[in-house]
Amino acid sequence: MLAFSGPEHRDLSNAALQLAEKHYGGTVPAEIQNARGTFGELTAAVDLYDVEDTCELRVDPWTKLDRPSFWKYMLALHRNSSHFQKQAMDAYVTEHRYALSIAKTDLTKALNSEAIALHYLQDALAAGHMVTPRKGMRNAVAGALHDKTNELGAQVLITPHDPTWSVLLGKLESMQIALPDGRMNVKGEPVLTITPDDMAAMRAALQSESFPTTFRGDDYLNATPVQKIALVLLSARSIGDVLETANGKVLSEVMHACFTPRNALVGDPYSYRGSVGGFGRSVDKDVQHCKDGDQWLVQYDVSRNVYGGQRLDQSMYGFPAVQFTFLTGLSASSGRRRDMIEVAAVFAAEDPNGTVMKRDKDDSISETEKVPTILQGLSLHGSYMRGDGLDAYGGHMEYAFSISRGFSFGPRFTVRRYTGEDKRFYRFEPGARVAVGVEVVNLTMIYERGRRVRQDGSIAADTFIYGGFEVALSQAWVKRMFTRKGRETESPVSP
Repeated sequence: MLAFSGPEHRDLSNAALQLAEKHYGGTVPAEIQNARGTFGELTAAVDLYDVEDTCELRVDPWTKLDRPSFWKYMLALHRNSSHFQKQAMDAYVTEHRYALSIAKTDLTKALNSEAIALHYLQDALAAGHMVTPRKGMRNAVAGALHDKTNELGAQVLITPHDPTWSVLLGKLESMQIALPDGRMNVKGEPVLTITPDDMAAMRAALQSESFPTTFRGDDYLNATPVQKIALVLLSARSIGDVLETANGKVLSEVMHACFTPRNALVGDPYSYRGSVGGFGRSVDKDVQHCKDGDQWLVQYDVSRNVYGGQRLDQSMYGFPAVQFTFLTGLSASSGRRRDMIEVAAVFAAEDPNGTVMKRDKDDSISETEKVPTILQGLSLHGSYMRGDGLDAYGGHMEYAFSISRGFSFGPRFTVRRYTGEDKRFYRFEPGARVAVGVEVVNLTMIYERGRRVRQDGSIAADTFIYGGFEVALSQAWVKRMFTRKGRETESPVSP
């Protein structure tokens, strides 16, 4: 569920720090220069922690990072909605404002906070993170949507109405970014390359009134030069806010972000529109939704994108995931045991409940009215069951609804073919499923109205209760288990 690899985050922020020092002046404190790790490594480390824990990284990050917790990291990969869409932008604004508030009195702590802020800024501009409504969305479904869009890309507009972006690019062109330069990459060689061709591509974008290009994610940065340089420029200007504030300058504008969620025209059926976002400078510190006329360096509108034939202005996402379930069940009447294995394709899902805003016919958005969408996943299952004198193969349709975080339920509808001795017959069998867990791995219980064999050999209806666990993965995760691909060398997708 990462937006970029750790080394990509590290190299982006280290390059941005060097550019900010050159353009905005000021002296980076010795505590930052002589730390056990680099500024960019602190940006990368944000993926290791819940958003609640990242505030501890501000004061003495390296003591905390010397003792990383594997279990906290695994939990953070599940509870990572702060890295997606509006949550990422809000997290960036919160950390950036905090850095500005303490820059005059404690520049070291301010830059630590700024390194954290840059992680969320960079995440928000990865294609999969622009598109995926993470909070409340099932992990495997969110992972499928995230992975596919990171790979195929999302179209954005570069709208360079502020001349400072060209000035910053000129400084970057005149520099030899040191990756590595001793302390700048103390853990491994750099993965990011910054070439004259990359900067020429960004120069062409800045000389255009509105330049369409493709942003991606997950190790694709070297294949998307405009995205790479845009992230360096945005990150450098954000650091510049902190350095200028520390030097006593009163800023009239600061780096900010806007986000308008996926929304639907009031009516039945709903007419959907994709989410819209942007990053740039803003006078309005409380701006929430993107408005016509707002000047952002990077803007996107995901309803303009089509991913493998999947339009994002529809009521459902069609990105698939795979689920494996292992169950043991008992008959309610006889107590006899059955074992069952299921493989399922999760092929459709809605936005998490309450995340789609209604809009009126004049395109105004109502924050108070939200579209009730609670379908976590619609899946087709194949199963093999053995026990109680019968073997059976079944096909199932299942609806999964979210009740609360980590807890879901849904009805099941099964057609099953039983075989045993000389018996062969088909039956329709309803049931229900309840699951609790972290969604990649769940404990699950299934209630089902099935069939059993009586002592006289006849067939009778019976109630069965199954318990077990399930593992749900996006198709991309499954694919990565069997293939290894050097994605960073691939050619970018055309806009």
